[in-house]
Amino acid sequence: MTAADIRAALSIDQLALRTGVPVEALRRHEDRGLIHARGRSPAGRRLFDEDTVWRVEIIRSLLAMGLSEAEIRRLGLANASCGKMIGPELATLLRCVQDHTRTRMRRLAHSSQEISYPHGRRRVRLAAVS
Repeated sequence: MTAADIRAALSIDQLALRTGVPVEALRRHEDRGLIHARGRSPAGRRLFDEDTVWRVEIIRSLLAMGLSEAEIRRLGLANASCGKMIGPELATLLRCVQDHTRTRMRRLAHSSQEISYPHGRRRVRLAAVS
């Protein structure tokens, strides 16, 4: 890195402030290959560029959508190899997350109904416990 690159670069603390992602999470992202330091400062600290800010925001969005770090890494590797488009793979992953979320919601709604409106023998058992 040139001196100008170092001046323009962000430390991991600055990256955390810019993105709102804790330093520990950023280190984990780097360890898992989701982001990469562009170099090191003369003191040996990791340095990141503006592109990393964008990557961290994308990672945060994908995590919020329910993708795992491993799935996000696979998407990144697919994109890096021969410029493969990640759109179809991402769409498939998001459909799986959506299906899983809908299933969980149905189960939670059923559990909520069981708690709110106990029927038959369940009601008697619950009344005996209270």
